[in-house]
Parts: sequence; structure tokens; C-alpha cells
Amino acid sequence: MIFKSFKVFTLLSIFSLAGCATPVTQTQIANADYGTPPPKNYEVLAKTAISRDLIDPTSPIFEIGKPSKGYFHTSPVFGTYEMFGWKVCGSVNSKNRFGGYVGAVPFIVLFKDGAVAQKVVGESADHRDGFSIVNPRIREACAR
Repeated sequence: MIFKSFKVFTLLSIFSLAGCATPVTQTQIANADYGTPPPKNYEVLAKTAISRDLIDPTSPIFEIGKPSKGYFHTSPVFGTYEMFGWKVCGSVNSKNRFGGYVGAVPFIVLFKDGAVAQKVVGESADHRDGFSIVNPRIREACAR
């Protein structure tokens, strides 16, 4: 029980500190260099980038959105920076080690000048205890 409380406290502390980032200003958004839009095969590139992290890369079922201008922003705790580009949000359902599908997991891929520049997949979860938080970077970036 103490270990579970410590895990919850640690995760909440990290997310609280990550929220202390100075927000990106409208001027930065208006003047940002987003690079060229992703190539026409952006879906294939996104699927390939995400599949590399899967236990069974031959089994994923993807839902992929259309590209739009976007950015990632990290907090000062981790070194503040912004990366502007073209975001593609979606979800992937793939098999676990037991061969069963785990359910849709969110992801975001950021393209810059036609190539995958960054990706974030999944959620912070401890399903055994019923505790699950979707990665805030995915939620935040896809909501913009």
C-alpha cells in the first residue's frame, strides 16, 4: 500500500512540475518555422515510427488523423524548448506478450521538413491498481 501511494505521489509530482512550463506565446506560434508539410506517405512514416516501439510490430491497428501545424513544449524542469512542425495524432491497438490486443493507446508524431522529428506514444499506467493517466504531452499537443 505504501509503494502504491509512493508511485501515485511520484507521478503526480512529475506531472505538476511539467505543468510549470512557461506557455508558448501567440507571437511564437505565429512566427514559428513549421517546416514543409509531411509527405503524402505520412501515414506510412508515422506507422513505421510507432511500430518500432511495439512488442508485436506486425499486429497494430491504427487510426491516424490528418496533419496540422503543431508543436511540443517541455517544462523548465526538463529543459525548456519548443519544437514546431506538423503533428499527426492517432491511436494504435496492438498485441501484448500474451497475444491479446491491449486497446487503443494514443500517440502523436511530429514531422519537420518531411521527416519524423519526434513521437510520443502511450500512457503512464498501472492497470493492476486501476491507475492510468494518458501522457499529458499527447493530450496537450493533440488538443491544440
